[in-house]
Parts: sequence; structure tokens; C-alpha cells
Amino acid sequence: MRRILFAFIVLVVGSPVLAEPVFVENHSFEADFAAPGTFPVFVPQGWTVTDPNNILDFNTDAVGVLNPTGTTYFTPDAPTDGSNAALIYLAGDIGGGPVGLMQTLGTQLQPNTHYTLQVDVGNIAAGFGTGPFADIYFELSGFPGYTVQLLAGDLLLAEDANTLTIDDGQWGTSVVEFTTGETLPIENAFLQVHVTNLNQIDTPELPGIEVDFDNVRL
Repeated sequence: MRRILFAFIVLVVGSPVLAEPVFVENHSFEADFAAPGTFPVFVPQGWTVTDPNNILDFNTDAVGVLNPTGTTYFTPDAPTDGSNAALIYLAGDIGGGPVGLMQTLGTQLQPNTHYTLQVDVGNIAAGFGTGPFADIYFELSGFPGYTVQLLAGDLLLAEDANTLTIDDGQWGTSVVEFTTGETLPIENAFLQVHVTNLNQIDTPELPGIEVDFDNVRL
């Protein structure tokens, strides 16, 4: 009896892997105008202040945006994306507690998903501004520390707690990752992004005052 052998070739195709950006409003802090070399103080559009010790006075302690064009604050004299970066400046209460910016996104935490949050963190250098600030020297040496956090509702999923070493006048990229499984750690929760100036004293001579943030992408 003749045997007929059947060979079966099975193509196993896994579920597609899609890299899909999550919308972050005003992710590069370009929605509010800042002239070259200036740093107007206000809460950037789309963001909310976190100030647990209530130290912001929008004078010696402030948040806002910085356009470093024409200054020596960064080398080169630009943020990593566009013209502006967010600033968190805490000269009046050095060591007095953290201040940050946060945004609740319009996307809920999903199962079986890998999240990658990237934020550029700037260590501003000392120097002069331009225009009305051309004759004012800002001593911004040192670094007060930062955190970049990904949350779902009030639940902290993952964070970068000041792991980067960033020289004065330079930027580094913080990367925070989190992967969900079939079961979520919290249900029906919207994602949040938090960026914070830890307001730690670097050294007594150069305590560090300001942290800048740019190009928030998830």
C-alpha cells in the first residue's frame, strides 16, 4: 500500500505590535509665547502645578517657559524641540519642597500594553538673559534634582527619580517604562505625566535652583 505523506507548513503570526503615540497637550511648551532670551512666568497651557508646600509666588519661586535663544543658558542655545522649554525656578525657597507640572491625559490605562514615557530634562547654566534681562546675571549653577513619573489616576506606575547626570548647560533624556498584563493594577484610570523640580540643595555654594523640561512624549 502506498502511503502519502502530507507536510503541513504552519505560519504562526503573532498579534501585531503597534507603536502608537499618546496625545500630550502642549508637549513641547510652544503654545505660549516667549521672546528669545526671555522666561515669562505662568502655568503652561495644558498643564497643572503641583506644589504640596505652597511655595510658589510667581516671583522668586515660579513656573513658566524659557526661550534660551541668544543666551548661554544651554549649549547650543536651544531646547531639544522647538523654541521653548518649561521652567521650574525655586530661588526663594531653596530646599523648601518639590514643585512640579502635571497633566492628565485623555487615555486610560490599557491591558497588555508597554508604555514608554520620554522627557528631556535640562540643567540650565548660569548666565545673562537678553532684552530686559541683558544686564542681569543669573547664578543657576548646580542642580536641584528631578523626577519624571507616569501614573494612572493616583497610582504611580513608574518613575525616573533623578538618575541622570546632566552637566550645566546640557540636556538629558529621561526614560520611564511600564508594562501591563491581562489584569490592570487600577481600573478605568486615566494616565498622568508628572515632571518635578525636587528642590534639593546640591551644595551650599551652588545649591541649584531651576530644572527645565521639554519634548514630553508617551
